[in-house]
Amino acid sequence: MKLIRDKTPDLLRGTTRTARDDDEFNILLRAKLMEEAAEVASSTSREETIKELADLVEVQRALMILLNITPLDLNIAVVEKAGRK
Repeated sequence: MKLIRDKTPDLLRGTTRTARDDDEFNILLRAKLMEEAAEVASSTSREETIKELADLVEVQRALMILLNITPLDLNIAVVEKAGRK
């Protein structure tokens, strides 16, 4: 999987795309996140699931970098949500 950024090819829906700016990159990353989540959901073997989860994590990381979200920010949110349940 390749992400959409500047002149980096994106395989979003089988077409090559480049993002013109951060706003468009954000939109395309979110669409890619949904695509990868669907692929995880439809995977049928452990090996395929691992590969699809790796793609999902790659998109998650790119979105976190774009939005300046740190792993600590994410962990705090996880703990806070768990505390509310």
